[in-house]
Amino acid sequence: MKMTAKLAIFFIILLIVMTLGRKKQTMEVIKNAVPEKKETELNNESLLMAVLWHQTAAEYTALCYQTYNVAKDRITADKSLVEEEKRAVILDVDETVLQNHFYNASDVFYQQHYPTDFDRWIENGRPELVAGCLDFLLFADSLGYKIFYITNRSLRHLSPTINTLASLGVPQVDSTTVLVKSTESSKEKRRQSVADNHRITLLVGDNLIDFAEFFDTRILENRKEAVFKHSNEFGNTFLILPNIMSGDWIKALLQNQRNLSKEDRVKALSKYLKIQND
Repeated sequence: MKMTAKLAIFFIILLIVMTLGRKKQTMEVIKNAVPEKKETELNNESLLMAVLWHQTAAEYTALCYQTYNVAKDRITADKSLVEEEKRAVILDVDETVLQNHFYNASDVFYQQHYPTDFDRWIENGRPELVAGCLDFLLFADSLGYKIFYITNRSLRHLSPTINTLASLGVPQVDSTTVLVKSTESSKEKRRQSVADNHRITLLVGDNLIDFAEFFDTRILENRKEAVFKHSNEFGNTFLILPNIMSGDWIKALLQNQRNLSKEDRVKALSKYLKIQND
């Protein structure tokens, strides 16, 4: 009887050892099949410094506060006017209200594919608010301004975008104020729909196309020319926030090509670099 019990214990121990051995071998196969990403192996070197600036530079934060402090001054001055008009402010969403630098940081190491990976970020990501934004929005709300958020996120992103904004305490967010893209990327018709019933006091964005149709060009020289022509609007009707991670300025440099390899991206960008020779 004692011998039978000992044999049973022996076979149980043997079975456990064999199971652990097979599990270890399986884990080794998986580990070898998916090589670890080295921290120094970058997918997008040009984005590394851009994301770090957004995440760590006090100067970036200061510029955001500066923009929204000016925005407060502008709507205060406009509200003091006698005219009893319905007033509105328009803001972009990404990099104007919401910061997406965590999404961009992943692209430094791993090539992401747009729009698939950005769709996942919109659904599951946890963005932060741009510094100074919430104070301005609550202030505008308290003064009776109608607030509109015009974004080129797609219609399928309307619900998660509203939920994210609302969860962060952003005021006046619903399907009538969050105006997403339908069939075209131009924001002009959506701006005009606001202007039909309101006097637009202010537009805030991080990309020139957030302000007016005449900025909607991917030609570098034309973009600069449009800024020069309408320079008096900046700091008055147009308030622009810094964004060196994304935007039409990069699309213009890359000639609107997405998902380029590291080598092709460096080649496309480096040709625009100007060096002053002695």
